[in-house]
Amino acid sequence: MRAAKRLGEWKFAHAVSEPPRKSTHGMTTSDQAVFVMANGGRIIGVTQNLHYLPKAMTASADIRIKIDHPDDELLRQAIKMATGRYPRSMPAGVSHGLDYSDICGAIRTGSSAKACIERLVAASKAKSEAAPGLEDVPPVEELFGYGDELEGWAKALISDLGAWRAGKLEFSAIQRTAVLASEPGLGKTTFVRSLAKSAGVPFFPTSVSQWFANSPGYLDSIIKQIDQAFAEAAAVAPAILFLDEIESIPNRATLDHRADWWVPVVGHMLLKLDSATSADSAKLIVIGATNHPDRLDAALVRPGRLSKIIHIEKPGAEALEGIIRQHLGKDLPDADLAVVAKLGVGASGAHVHDWVKSARWPDPIGWSGFSL
Repeated sequence: MRAAKRLGEWKFAHAVSEPPRKSTHGMTTSDQAVFVMANGGRIIGVTQNLHYLPKAMTASADIRIKIDHPDDELLRQAIKMATGRYPRSMPAGVSHGLDYSDICGAIRTGSSAKACIERLVAASKAKSEAAPGLEDVPPVEELFGYGDELEGWAKALISDLGAWRAGKLEFSAIQRTAVLASEPGLGKTTFVRSLAKSAGVPFFPTSVSQWFANSPGYLDSIIKQIDQAFAEAAAVAPAILFLDEIESIPNRATLDHRADWWVPVVGHMLLKLDSATSADSAKLIVIGATNHPDRLDAALVRPGRLSKIIHIEKPGAEALEGIIRQHLGKDLPDADLAVVAKLGVGASGAHVHDWVKSARWPDPIGWSGFSL
């Protein structure tokens, strides 16, 4: 905005980095923009998301300027301006995955060009590391029983993220939205946590029940919870936003007397999905999970939103054997688990977890670990 203001005289200048809030008194931003334009004044808007600007500004704009992510040459020039020297060498695409604040924090006046590059590399590495709290989950490559479709989709996502970080692929070309559907206990949440670990991106779980638990439950407070969930994930994107129990967002076609309350919530969620998955600057990976895919609102899973529904079936004998071995860890390394797996066909990964846990601690009063 400071740079834009130097380009000319503006009767109205508006910079915004978050969704607009409704005004209950006085002129709204949209009113001000319309008033100035109607009287022949020049206006300018600056934002990272066009949905944040009043429609009066975006619909009638004479000029739209899109500022792309800085390329390597622009970074070299910025480092020269800050330090007085060009860097001797610089990894290709070193700033991919970094936002404006990351880059400004790495390129410092009074520093050397080499140190600036080292900070950019360190920031990029830090961004690509899995978020804290995922240490207990295995990587996707070590999971069993999720089926070829889901495993193939996950591996393609991980590969595409690597290509994007290397500057070989546009983020908008990545297929990064899906809904995982299965019976309860088949490990949807575990899989998405493992995916975040393997992809090297932060993991942000949320759900309708969480929105109600963290707010008074009024309409405006639920909408703010949705905004907060998306904003927190977007602040460190690329990141996975995990919408658990997504069938709790009701289908508007089957709503009864609650429609007046829920319709604005569903509509707001659809707008957030649009901006998160379709906007030029969006770098969110949005994954939903449901036990009831038939209950989802048709607009939620239409093309351009969460259009890919991947079904997870109960694991077969071979997959169960791998799941049992995974939960056993280093225990019983030479045991033949094939017979146990065949007997367990029809069970879920959650059942296997309970089997192994019960086998390790069979004493209900908890004295198994003590010698008396």
